[in-house]
Amino acid sequence: MKSLPWTIVALMLSLMIAPPADAWIRSPATGFATLPAGAVNPEGITADAAGNIYVTTFDPTGSTPGQLVVFSASGRLLRQVIVAQASPQLLGIAFHPATGDLLVIDFGPVLGGGNGRVLKVDPVSGASSVFMTATGGAGLNALTFDASGNVYVSDSFQGFIWKTGPSGGAGAVWAASPLLFT
Repeated sequence: MKSLPWTIVALMLSLMIAPPADAWIRSPATGFATLPAGAVNPEGITADAAGNIYVTTFDPTGSTPGQLVVFSASGRLLRQVIVAQASPQLLGIAFHPATGDLLVIDFGPVLGGGNGRVLKVDPVSGASSVFMTATGGAGLNALTFDASGNVYVSDSFQGFIWKTGPSGGAGAVWAASPLLFT
């Protein structure tokens, strides 16, 4: 059997040695902002086009109202508002890419099934209206959008993905699977 030239052996060995992982900066996490007094359990998070950060609160005890807390891109508190007509359990939050509306999932009440609704929330005043409803004790969690502006909302209590159009309304089951349950 003929042996391989040393340059080929060296090349093969160098390919088997993993290069250093330069993918992330290995430094400790730093604080961005602190929730103001009266705000509990940050849950949903999104950003607007200016880089402001919007956070929803989730109080499983039901003792504090559902809130929206807004920070500047540098972490300075801009405002803290109570979301009108909402339970204390707010989850997913996102700006609708076509309409610019701020949509917030109202999960509560936790016991006995969720509210099954998504609210359209004024990000300055906290005023809200119902954007989408789901039935059957829905446990809505997160939302996303497609290129046509349709809204998709996960439901871990029923194992569904609900879908509604860009202007909201009653959700229709778009997908159902046991893999979507909690």
